[in-house]
Amino acid sequence: ESGHASMCVARARAGSSVRANLAHGTRRVSRARTRVIRARDARQGDDEDVRIVIVPGFLSGAGDYEDLARALIERGYASTTVVPFRASDWWPTLAGGAFDSLLNKLDATARWTAGERERVVVLVAHSAGGWLSRLWMGSKVSYCGRAPYGGAKYVRALITLGSPHSSAEAYPFGRVLETRPGEDECAMSDAARGSSLALTNEAYPGAYEAGVKYVAVAGTLDFAGAETFDVGGVLRANKTVAQAWREYVAGISYKANTGNDAKVIGDGVCPVDVAALEGAVNIRVTCHHVSSPNSTCDWYGSPSIIDEWITHIS
Repeated sequence: ESGHASMCVARARAGSSVRANLAHGTRRVSRARTRVIRARDARQGDDEDVRIVIVPGFLSGAGDYEDLARALIERGYASTTVVPFRASDWWPTLAGGAFDSLLNKLDATARWTAGERERVVVLVAHSAGGWLSRLWMGSKVSYCGRAPYGGAKYVRALITLGSPHSSAEAYPFGRVLETRPGEDECAMSDAARGSSLALTNEAYPGAYEAGVKYVAVAGTLDFAGAETFDVGGVLRANKTVAQAWREYVAGISYKANTGNDAKVIGDGVCPVDVAALEGAVNIRVTCHHVSSPNSTCDWYGSPSIIDEWITHIS
């Protein structure tokens, strides 16, 4: 009982902290929301029960998704919130740390957004935020010694944007196995014990949760990845240095995700097949993985691309 009480106290404190962060971090979005609510003729979404929670991707913070939140609000989804991740929240995971601090923020935000209502939250999750959302929804296995989050009951739909659901995690710089406390007695494979993504796919494969609509959006570009930098192509003037560099950089990420193949298509970071999820509505769009201030290329949150997946919210 004391352990249960401690968990409840910790959760309440986390919820209070997130409310404060939301009030501070989404101030500009809230002003946009007020304007949009008054401009009802610009509304696309008409289901007042839909409450969108945006889950930032790997090494990204909430501020990177303000434009996406604003675009969804302008389309009529007035209740749109970004989980208050900070880029630094991801740093411990690079050295084998667990994802519990991120999951706790997602948990507090989603529960606060849903209130006491079930099946009202639509998770719009980018990059690693997609598989992290799948782990948060699950109720089978404990994580870092705490009870499963079991968030699926609040969720109507999960829309993942360029999420590496089946990544091999074969990073060129190597990968430090996770050390998650409190799981010694939990039944799972060695792979799942050392990787939260592997744990997610082992415990909650594919579109696992009944009652949740899964939509996996995969981006494609007009070139495949490359195993090496194409010096010959540049010398023969078949391609520019910038083109050869883009193909090579994409190939590094594609090979890390597939485990062995750099010459595949994807969004520049995540291959199409890795972003697909069995049992989900799988759709393809032409865009890059992330937004860049120096690029004219669309990403998943660009207005024209949003319009290709937004119909799956309702």
